[in-house]
Order: sequence, then C-alpha cells, then structure tokens
Amino acid sequence: MYFANRLPNAIVGALLATTALGDSLQVPRRAAADVVAREEARAVGGMTTEAKMRKRADACINSISEKRRLAAREAKTVEIGEDMYGTGDDTIDTAGLATCFGVAFAGTWAEGKSGDFDRAMSHTYADAALDPDAPLAFIDLVDNVQEAIQAGLGVNRIVMVAADPASYTLEDGWSQEEIDMYADEYQAYLDAIAQAWTLSPEEKKHHYNEVWRLSIKSDKTIECGPEGGENKCAN
Repeated sequence: MYFANRLPNAIVGALLATTALGDSLQVPRRAAADVVAREEARAVGGMTTEAKMRKRADACINSISEKRRLAAREAKTVEIGEDMYGTGDDTIDTAGLATCFGVAFAGTWAEGKSGDFDRAMSHTYADAALDPDAPLAFIDLVDNVQEAIQAGLGVNRIVMVAADPASYTLEDGWSQEEIDMYADEYQAYLDAIAQAWTLSPEEKKHHYNEVWRLSIKSDKTIECGPEGGENKCAN
C-alpha cells in the first residue's frame, strides 16, 4: 500500500469522480449538487486514502470479473452432435471437422422484426445411413432457421464445410457402397438447406484426412479452413 499512502487526497478524489465508482457514489462535481450527493461525498471523504483506493480497486476487479463472465457467455463452442445459436456480440466456433459436416448461417432481421438469434451453427458426423440420430442437430438447425426466416430473418451467408465426396476412392480402400453412401448424404445436406432456406450454401470441401475449423465472428463474418491454417472462407 506504499503508493496508496503516498497519493494526495485530491488525486484520489479526482480518480473517484471519473470512474464508475464515482458515478455510483454520486460524488458531486458542482457546488449545486443535491443534499444526498453531498452526504455520500462526505462519506467517501471521511475514508482514509487507503480505504478509498481499496474501494476503487474492488470496483475495478468487479467490473473486470463481470466482463470476463460476459465474454465467456458470448463465446460458444459447438461440439459434435450439437447446434448453437447467437446474437449481439456472440461468437460461435467448432473444430475437428474431418469426416463431419459443419454448417454456419448468418442473417439480418428485417426492419421492425427481431428474434432470439441471427447466427447459428451445427456440427454433425457423417453416418446418417447407419445411425438415424447422426444428423439430428443439423435437422434442428434447418428447422429453427427456417422458422426465423419466415418470421423476418434475412439470409446473409451460409457455409457448409465437409469432406469432398471425390476424396473417397476405391484406391484408398473404400467400397463403392461406402463412396455412394457418403455422396448421397452430402447431397442430402445441400438439398435440405436449399429447400428450407431458399439459398444454397457455399461449399467448402476438403480431403477427409484434413481437419478443419469453422467460426462465426461477433460481426457475423464466417471463417473456415484447416486447423492452424489460413482462412478459406474469406469473401
């Protein structure tokens, strides 16, 4: 507390008067301040310099903690088999897209309209023919976004990250049945989006051995690409 003890009272008062703490205490800035403000100012004035500094430090710590809490709430990570939605400054991210499907949607509400979200993402694995539950998160995404579009949410951009059907070959040991099965599922994703949202997604294909990431930023820009590599979703 060496510096706190050495600071003149005038400097401490000026700091208090220009911070959120000063606002909450209603420290008067003019002689014409009301009685309540003067009484509260006297209470602060009666504190020792060290107590004032501690009170101000506590306010700063509380503010930082609140900002960190909000930041944690706004940064959303989509795990496999999940769909997530955001608005405001929310970001939505997923990673580990190798043989999975990642779908990102960003939109803008029409004037006078509003809703719970204006961006959304799903991450599902490619096994719908063998496991009916595999695409459930994607189906939820399609349905929820379709309802929002009907309520006035316009489409800004749609991106689908998935393994290129052409990367599955007989030479790599895949059977023709497996190759056809994946190609059909890939096309089914495209068809579902186009039919429900009246716009086809941008297809970001990669070899199934590559692992990609997909992100919707706070300004609703969409980024994607190999993990640790460059952005392949730049407009």
